[in-house]
Amino acid sequence: MLLNLTELSSEPLHEQISRQVAEKITMDELAAGSVLLPANTLAREQRVSVNTVKRAYDQLEKHGFVEAKPESGYYISELTTEEKQNLAGRKMLNNELLFNELNMARKIQKDLLPKVLPDNEKIQMAAYWQPCHFVGGDFYDYIQLDDRRFGLVIADACGKGLPAAMLSSQIQAMLKSELNNGNGIHTTLQNMNRQLVDAISKDKFATLFFGVFDSAVNEFECATAGHNYPILMTKEGNFQCLQTGGPALGLHSGSTFRTDKIRLNPGDFIFFYTDGVTETMNAQRQEYGERLLLNVLSNSRALGPQDILDAVLVDLDKFQHEQSSSDDRTMMVLKVTNQLKLT
Repeated sequence: MLLNLTELSSEPLHEQISRQVAEKITMDELAAGSVLLPANTLAREQRVSVNTVKRAYDQLEKHGFVEAKPESGYYISELTTEEKQNLAGRKMLNNELLFNELNMARKIQKDLLPKVLPDNEKIQMAAYWQPCHFVGGDFYDYIQLDDRRFGLVIADACGKGLPAAMLSSQIQAMLKSELNNGNGIHTTLQNMNRQLVDAISKDKFATLFFGVFDSAVNEFECATAGHNYPILMTKEGNFQCLQTGGPALGLHSGSTFRTDKIRLNPGDFIFFYTDGVTETMNAQRQEYGERLLLNVLSNSRALGPQDILDAVLVDLDKFQHEQSSSDDRTMMVLKVTNQLKLT
C-alpha cells in the first residue's frame, strides 16, 4: 500500500496514515472485504512504529472505514456509495476543524511577536518571520527595559509545527519573566536553561541569542546559547560573528553562559538569523551557507534594515529557485544611524 508520509507536517503520522487509507477506501482503491496490511508490515514499509500504525487502524475503525476481527486483522467495511460520501464528508469536516485550529494557532503565535520596532533618528530595526508550516519553533522579540536599554532575542526551538511552537512560546514567556525580575543576561540564560532541563524531554532543546542594547553609548551586551552567530557588519564592510556564550538551552543543567560587549558605530548593523536561512537548499541539495549571506550583507550595508532583509530574501529565492523551504526562517536587523541620544 503506497502512502506518502512526512515528519515535516504538523499532522501526526498516525493521522496521516488514517487519512490516506480513508481516501483510498472512499475512492474504491481498496476493495470492500479486503484486509489491511498487518500493522508490523505497514510499519516496516513506512519506517514508522507499530504503535503508530495501530493508532491509525483504530482511528479508521472508530470512523467506520474498517472492521477489526480478533486474531485476523482489519477488514475494509462494506459501504454503500452514500455511506462513503458521508464518511468522506465527516473526514473533510475534521480536516477543516484542524485547519481552523492551526490558523488560530498561527495568529496567536504571530500576535506574540513585537508589534513595533525602533525606527528613529538613532536606531532602526526590521524583522522577518516565516514558519515553514502553519506555526513553527522560531521567534524574535524586542523588549524595552528602560528609557535607554532594550533587549533583543532570536530563538529556534527544535522540531517543527505545533510541538516546536509550544516550546518556543514557553521560552518566550520564561525570558520575559526573568527580565521582569531584573536579572542580567548571564543569570537569565542560566535560569531558563535549568527550567527547560526540568520541563522538557531529553531529546528537546532550543537555541537562542539574547542581547541588551544601551542606546546612550551604542553598546550591545550579548550571549549566544548554541544559536547561529549574529553578524556585525561595519560601515566599511568588515564583519564579526558574535560567538560568546554557551550551549543550547535544555541540554545540561549545569551549563554556563559568558557574555560579551561590543560597540556599534554609525552605519554598523547586526544581522540576526535562524538556521532556516543558511540551510536553505537548492535543487542540487547544496546549502546557501554563510559565505553567500555575508556577500549580500556586505553589498547591502549602506541600505536600511528592511532593504537589507529584502536583499537577503531575494538572494535566497534566487538560490533555491523553485525548491520549497523545509525549515522555519527568521531574521532581524539592528542598525545604528547616528550618535544622537534618544529623547
